[in-house]
Amino acid sequence: MGYGHRYLYLKEFIMKKIMLCFALLCSFISSSTMAARPSYPFSDSIATGLSRHHIIPWEELVSFGTANFTSDADRTTLITAIIGTRTVNLGSFQGDIPQLVAGLHAPQNSEAVEVWQSLLAWTQGNLVVGTNTRPDDPGSKFDTVAYTCLKAVNHDTVYTNIFDAWRAPTATVAAKKQYFLTMAAHNIADAAGLPCWTP
Repeated sequence: MGYGHRYLYLKEFIMKKIMLCFALLCSFISSSTMAARPSYPFSDSIATGLSRHHIIPWEELVSFGTANFTSDADRTTLITAIIGTRTVNLGSFQGDIPQLVAGLHAPQNSEAVEVWQSLLAWTQGNLVVGTNTRPDDPGSKFDTVAYTCLKAVNHDTVYTNIFDAWRAPTATVAAKKQYFLTMAAHNIADAAGLPCWTP
């Protein structure tokens, strides 16, 4: 291999490595945008020693909501259902849901995306209040213990069964959107002090 060919080969090799590093960096940056859990947007508080536990992992709700509530009408309907009559922090979009929804159009307003993700992540019908000292906390997996505790305090099986339906392999996007709206219309469940949290 002549000097010229070796130079071209080396140059091509270095360029490929640079492009690979750049692609990996971009992938890391985009995956990191969801690394931190969004802030809780509501004004209610819970007692020391308690936590709000997600039944469906918050990452899954944010991912599903972002991918499937894409029209202005869908987003407005979901945001309105999540907010309900509660006091909520919408940042600079307080009292202006149309501006919040408009901020989700490309190029997206970063504050609008942050508020949207916080509402999706903390949809209150998906939350159960219980102890914060849980050795069995599943992290980013479906929380069967929190689900059991939800059923212990909410005997409306039409509602509680949507969590099983959500996990069913046959669940369609359209059905999951309805389940999401149903969760959005429900308040947080309080199962503090119940034995269902004990492993």
